[in-house]
Amino acid sequence: MNQRLGSGPDEVLLAISQDAYRGDARYTVSIDGRQVGDVLPAGALRSLGETDTVTVAGNFGPGVHEVAVTFLNDAWGGSAGADRNLHVEGASFEGRPLLDDSVTLYTAGTRVIGTFRDAVPVTRTIGTGPDAILLRMSQDDWRGDARYTLSVDGVRVDGILTAGAERQFGQQDSITVRGDFGPGPHRLTVEFLNDAWSGSAGADRNLYVEGVSYNGVEVPGAALALYTDGAQDIAFGAGPRPPQQVTIGSGPDAVVLRISQDAFEGDARYTVSIDGVQVGGVLTAGALRSLGQADTVTVLGDFAPGAHRVTVDFLNDAWGGGPEADRNLYVEGASFEGQSLFDTPRALFTSGPQEVASFSEALSTGRGIGLGASTLLLRISQDDWLGNAEYVVRVDGVPVFDAPLSASSERRDGSYDTIYISRDFAPGEHSVTVEFLNDAWGGSADADRNLYVEGAALNGEALPGSSAELFANGVRQVATFTVPPPPAPVALTGTGGPDRLQETLAFGDVFTGNAGADAFAFGVGVSLAPFSPSAAFQTRLGTGIGPGERDVILDFQQGEDVIDLSAALRFGRRAFSVDDTFRFIGTAEFTGTAGAAGPPQLRYTVADGRTILQMDAAGTSSFSGDGTVDAEIELAGTFALRAADFIL
Repeated sequence: MNQRLGSGPDEVLLAISQDAYRGDARYTVSIDGRQVGDVLPAGALRSLGETDTVTVAGNFGPGVHEVAVTFLNDAWGGSAGADRNLHVEGASFEGRPLLDDSVTLYTAGTRVIGTFRDAVPVTRTIGTGPDAILLRMSQDDWRGDARYTLSVDGVRVDGILTAGAERQFGQQDSITVRGDFGPGPHRLTVEFLNDAWSGSAGADRNLYVEGVSYNGVEVPGAALALYTDGAQDIAFGAGPRPPQQVTIGSGPDAVVLRISQDAFEGDARYTVSIDGVQVGGVLTAGALRSLGQADTVTVLGDFAPGAHRVTVDFLNDAWGGGPEADRNLYVEGASFEGQSLFDTPRALFTSGPQEVASFSEALSTGRGIGLGASTLLLRISQDDWLGNAEYVVRVDGVPVFDAPLSASSERRDGSYDTIYISRDFAPGEHSVTVEFLNDAWGGSADADRNLYVEGAALNGEALPGSSAELFANGVRQVATFTVPPPPAPVALTGTGGPDRLQETLAFGDVFTGNAGADAFAFGVGVSLAPFSPSAAFQTRLGTGIGPGERDVILDFQQGEDVIDLSAALRFGRRAFSVDDTFRFIGTAEFTGTAGAAGPPQLRYTVADGRTILQMDAAGTSSFSGDGTVDAEIELAGTFALRAADFIL
């Protein structure tokens, strides 16, 4: 007995039999919990090897669906021969079986027979090679999926393919055919194998090519509708290959080259060398300069500290007598650890080696920021791999620099970068954190980017517990330090004869020279290199601005006493040193501005029975005037000061 339930292009087939007893078994069929059609009677007897065929039709839609059978009228007379049962001997959806074995319903009730998946788009890659044909396929499925074959230039690729995507749902299969098709025109053939039709649009199996692209470029006129069995052709030309990405060598350091070519009777071939040593084998260019393409070639190594040379050797120049018949090679760009090595592309018009770039590796750097009474120092190193470690330094949660820093020194070389942070830190406890931003790992200890804080110090004193190893991205507290309250002003008093009275770093010192020719000295030396105290120094003024902050001289004797500012503007670091001087300008206004700095200047003003010296000298390792007052000294009494009153 053959029975059909429902309507639509999709079909589930059930093979049904029964054990009859006092009448036939009766049942219903459901898809996703919804009954399809009426109550059916079984006709086939299992004892005779018979089966009924039940076709359940529908338009089930994308996704997973469930098939269930409900047995309605079980009966039993007390023995195996007096027992009414229902058997589902088999089930399939569009030719795909849903059961491995039969299912028997011995009692009345509902039993899930199986599940099937409808309208599932197919994604598949066939073959290998640098060229890629991408077909976007769909179908009208009816009583099974559309089946087809593909050929390129008359050669079959793979076997018979089955469509999965259904056009009515806007779906598409993605079939990629790879190969090395070469230049010139080509022919793609699609052959439809199993057309079916039952007299109406809803009962029609068709195949569609929705579109084709070749090496990422759309092929015009490639859309096809195959309504009957047979083959149809799509013409395409061998377009440019997509740019290549090639890695040669091994190690944590990376030079990246961007390579293109003018191809003529074959591609350009070349080698890459670092410091005269070839890395990897012979390379073949793929990218065409005329299309604005570039291959990316990553040259790995473990380059020692110092300068290095990058050489490209063009191996197979060719020329056919004109600009369109000329094979050339171009290095469009080069970078090392993310830093560009040149601005203008290098062109290789003839065979032979050409040095295209140079770079420096693992050079220790120093960087400083700020001006203040205290200097915080950090020593930083790294394991660099495919680029330098990047990080952010924060004090009390606030970034110190405007942008992330990049480490230069490599730990394996025993070197480190030095970061100086000069600031007037407020009294109390402070926290220093370092955030590692770009951790990378390639699966081994040699392919691992890490960041290290080798130590920290404040004003020459190493901070305990300030080393840290950062093996993953994140924030790590590397040090804490405490700044004591500012020192109290000091009363500096001379004897009855000539004295030299030296200010302290405390603001508001009070000088009393008493009798004799006295020198009032300003500028206190401070070390800037905690791990090597003699390597760097600076002098700072210990006098502020305004009442209570500036130092005061109570008994300046003009013509006898002098104000010594000769040590106020000094800085030294290794072979570099600065010993600058103030320019005395009397009561004139400062000439420097923020946009056009001038030399350090010293002026004075008289008001309310006091003479106020004002200094304009901004900077740490170099000094200039920007038109603002940076420090003051107060003289009790009114004076018409002149250059002879100072040692500058």
